[in-house]
Amino acid sequence: MPFAGFAPPQGFLARRVSAGAFPLLAPDGTAAAPSYSFASGPTYGAYLSGTQYALATAGVVRLILDANALYLVPSLSLGTGGDCLLIREAAATLQMGLDVNGAPVHQAFKAHDGITGTDIAGANLTIAGGRGTGSGAPGQVILSVATELATGTTAQTLAAILTLSGGNNASVTSHFVYTAPTADLAMTASTESIGLSLGGSATYTREYATGALALHRENYVQAPTIAFVGASTLTDAATFAVSGPPIAGANATLTRTWIAMFGTFTAPVISFVNGVYIGGVTNAGITVRETSGGAEAMMYCNTTQAIFGSSSGVPCLLQTSNATRLTIAADGTTWTIASATSITFPDACNFVFNATTGTKFGTATTQKQSWWNATPVVQGALIADASGGATVDAEARTAINTLLARVRLYGLIATV
Repeated sequence: MPFAGFAPPQGFLARRVSAGAFPLLAPDGTAAAPSYSFASGPTYGAYLSGTQYALATAGVVRLILDANALYLVPSLSLGTGGDCLLIREAAATLQMGLDVNGAPVHQAFKAHDGITGTDIAGANLTIAGGRGTGSGAPGQVILSVATELATGTTAQTLAAILTLSGGNNASVTSHFVYTAPTADLAMTASTESIGLSLGGSATYTREYATGALALHRENYVQAPTIAFVGASTLTDAATFAVSGPPIAGANATLTRTWIAMFGTFTAPVISFVNGVYIGGVTNAGITVRETSGGAEAMMYCNTTQAIFGSSSGVPCLLQTSNATRLTIAADGTTWTIASATSITFPDACNFVFNATTGTKFGTATTQKQSWWNATPVVQGALIADASGGATVDAEARTAINTLLARVRLYGLIATV
């Protein structure tokens, strides 16, 4: 039964369903003609679309509510400034802000602040991929940016530059990775402050399942391929480069500076797959080996000595301009100087020999020698002692024979 003084509009029915309940029933309506609207805005109001309750403005649906979700069409505006909107950019894509043809309205997404009281912490913001079940792949967190194009109106496309995967894995896909640390003028006294740490500040464990493993590289840098559109020359190319050691700033005294430190100062270690292994066991020592487990010590030096050589049966070569100038046999007993090679001794540079066994110049009579730029010759033939003759000068003959004996003794002429 209608209320006193109230006449229901055409199409509406007011009836009593139960004691104390008088629902106002209306047709389902549409977005263009809502069931419940206003005299001054007949296209603004509410209507029913199947099992969904909807609100429309200017004949366009803006909000849909059903048993499972609340839908905002096409966007959700937060506040009255009109600069903070959530819209559906594409399938399963939520966009902040409306597309513009002018200056962009930069967006920010953050957790709440601690704004009152002393030392109040700000809130954490967690961004997470979806959880799977069992051995299903966990969802990834992917950070993408657009790739810049040549000038024009062609729309840019998004490309992933950072991917966070399950198992605490992260991969970066980019033309380059650039970090720009800012000045830090409030570091704690006598406490190291690391600018970039790979692996964190504490020792961590990587555990494999049981089984043989050929190689493990904790941090790996892949060498790039460098190309040009046309024939070009690149003078110097490096996969990894450091500009130099630390520079002393205001009030700083740097006792030792290192371009790179591997291991610790007391036991540095570095190895190269196609080069050498370098490992030092003393503060001022360095050892170069072919491999980290090999016995072939190619170079060792510290504050008291420098050793160049081999302990595994190979010769030691001294080269300049890619040509061998000096070869030392594996057993160290033979030193061979290349042809057309000169050795120059400065003034007051003397040969000093031991006084026990002595030293030979030439080990065979056929080896050629000479002095004062004469043509090298083999050892001279035997010159017999002076004997016979009509007149004998005993003193002269004795002196000549003594001289011949001395010449034979030094090997300048043959003894037989």
